[in-house]
This record gives sequence, structure tokens and C-alpha cells, in this order.
Amino acid sequence: MKSKYFTFFFINLFILTFSFSALYNSSTENKKIPSIPEMHPEPTIKKVTRIFSGEISTSFFSSALNSGLSVEQIFSLTESLKHSINFVRGIRNGDKFKIILNNEATKVDTLILRSPNYTLTANRLKNGDFYSQDGINLSSPDVVYPLSKHYPISSSFSLYRKHPILNKIQPHLGTDFRTPIGTPVFAVNKGVVIISKYHPIAGNYIVIQHPNSIKTRYLHLNNRIVNKGGVIYKGQKIGFTGNTGRTTGPHLHFEYLKNNISINFEHIIKN
Repeated sequence: MKSKYFTFFFINLFILTFSFSALYNSSTENKKIPSIPEMHPEPTIKKVTRIFSGEISTSFFSSALNSGLSVEQIFSLTESLKHSINFVRGIRNGDKFKIILNNEATKVDTLILRSPNYTLTANRLKNGDFYSQDGINLSSPDVVYPLSKHYPISSSFSLYRKHPILNKIQPHLGTDFRTPIGTPVFAVNKGVVIISKYHPIAGNYIVIQHPNSIKTRYLHLNNRIVNKGGVIYKGQKIGFTGNTGRTTGPHLHFEYLKNNISINFEHIIKN
């Protein structure tokens, strides 16, 4: 009796197992198993950099054109830097230039100018403006600070200041910045050096004539590195602060004049 029962049980188990196996195979045959997608590497973007260089002969425009730049590229470059560089008087025969175009090889990314007196590197940043190697915005029409940072003001512009040496009321027509001796001094705008010499009271000093009847004066310098007649770009290093002439300590005395009338430079910077 027991043997019949076990025989019957195993026969049914075999039939059930076979049926399930057949059903599973049938369902998987009809179902399409997704394949692993093929992996394609991202295309490599090839950077295109083009460099044009040469020496100034006759004019910057003609020399840049001869180097291979288009009229549109030259115009775009000079327009972007017109507030800081005098491309007519400020670049002379024999000066060297290098121009680097961006990845699309259409716009100028870098301009390097080399003359006997200076080397200027102007790089275009993401905002589209050009900046000098000293971090000065060369595309902006605004004047810049005459020092690399805002040093303490030891004496402000005043028409009624009591002179610390003469001990009497005397106009102070500039701004005194207290600096360590040897601090770099920068031209606040492009222009032409009209005075660069020593004076018993002003010490080593420089006067620059700028566009729009603006003139700036830099007094008590330790030394001067530009000469009379030199054409200056905005932000160019022109000398170093000192303690020359009649002073009470190391500082830069800076004056800003419009039509030969002194103006408080602190008001200009704040605006």
C-alpha cells in the first residue's frame, strides 16, 4: 500500500516539474532579453590655437595685418583696448607683438607687446574684458588706482590743511598714500610723460598728460623708470614710492588735475 502511494506521489511530482519547466522555457523564448548598449567614447574636442607675431613697421594695424590677422580681428582687438593703449603713438617701429587666438581661432585671447621700456601682456577673461599682468582691467574706461592696493591715506586733499613742516595753512592739492619705500606706482590712465625729473621739494616726480585734458602728478618717488616723451598705457609701472624731496616720511603724493585745476582723487575713486 505504501509503495503504491510513493509511486503515485513521484509520478505526479515528475509531471508537475516537467510542466513548469516547459512553461518557463516557452516564456523566456518569447521574451527578448535586452542587450548591453555599445559604449562610444565622447568625441575629443580638438583645441585650435593660432599665434601671430611680428615687429612693428609703420603701424600696428599694417603689421598685424601682414602677420595674418583679419581686419575684423584687428579692429575688435584695438576697440577692446582703446581706453588703455594708444595704438597710434604708443607703439613704435621695432616694438614686437604676439597675438594668440582662442580655441575657435576667431577672437584674440592674448596680446603681448614688447618695447625697450616695457612688456605688456593683455589676457581676455570670461567676462570678455582684457586684463594686464597686474590684474588691471584694460577694457574699462575708468581710471585705476596708482598703487597695487589701497594703502592708508596719511593726508587727504584739502584747501585748508596746516602744513606739517611749515606749520601754516596751505592747500594740499593731492592725496598722500603712506607706503613702504619701493612700492610700485602705476599710471592711472594712458597718456604721455611730460615731466620726469628731480625737484628739491617734490623729489623724484613724474607728470603724465592724459586724454580729455586730464593730468596726473606722482611725487617723492624713490626712482623713476619712464622718461619725458614716453607714451604710457593704463596701469603701466612708472616708478617706485620713496622719501625724496621735502617729506615727513615715505609716501606717494598723488595729484589729479582737470584743465589744470586740482580735483580730489578720492571722490573719483568712490564714484
